[in-house]
Amino acid sequence: AAASSPALRGGETSSFGAARPSESLALSEGVGAAAFGPALRGGKTSSFGAARPSESLALSGPLGRLHVITDAAGGSAALDVVRAAVASGAPIVQVRTKGGTDLIRYEFARRVVELCRAGGAKCIVNDRVDVALAVGADGTHVGADDLPVEAVRRVGGPEHLVGGTARDPVRAAELVAAGADYLGVGPAYATSTKSGLPDPLGPAGVAAVAAAVPVPVVAIGGVTASNVHELLAAGAYGVAVVSAIFASPDPADATRRLLIATGEAP
Repeated sequence: AAASSPALRGGETSSFGAARPSESLALSEGVGAAAFGPALRGGKTSSFGAARPSESLALSGPLGRLHVITDAAGGSAALDVVRAAVASGAPIVQVRTKGGTDLIRYEFARRVVELCRAGGAKCIVNDRVDVALAVGADGTHVGADDLPVEAVRRVGGPEHLVGGTARDPVRAAELVAAGADYLGVGPAYATSTKSGLPDPLGPAGVAAVAAAVPVPVVAIGGVTASNVHELLAAGAYGVAVVSAIFASPDPADATRRLLIATGEAP
């Protein structure tokens, strides 16, 4: 260890003939600080060295009302739809991928982030905070079987947008207390996009959750341009869609219609 320590601390070569990256601070300053420095430097810290959930700074600006969730199949066709949606004014894209290797997930999310940055949209990665941080996404959305919201907040820091999934007021309040910036609530209506879902909540169910928490509630499931007004009237802040855009023969036009319905038309 003594012989190799200069190489590990700087960019000099070691006895193995290769240079360690001079930027790496993982061994001298702790893995958390090296990997998530910007996130951990903001706000107060807990005993784990990360920002406390209640000190989120992620929603210092407005949250978009239309969340476009990518088709789980991913690939170039999905990227084409994302490009059309962002060009039409979609404010937020959620990266949803199922299956495939971590590298495939990373590369797809990275491409989506590039499209969002170019078009002025935010990007959120579903389920995987590690992928979200690796590609420089704005946030992570987690469901019941993913990492807890408080864990995502601990890793992501106060400026990382964190969303949780709830169906009832009690669970919604728990997630907000744990550090969620917004909540996805659904399914609002019947949908075939995802199998094994519980019964639809309807506008009344969405209203019950929205009335129980002080953060934006985003309704998902069976959302179309024609029923957005019902959900907004019930108290939803916004809506999230998959098939309404990805199954449309004209994703750009579908996005514009939804933006009109949410009151975000350019």
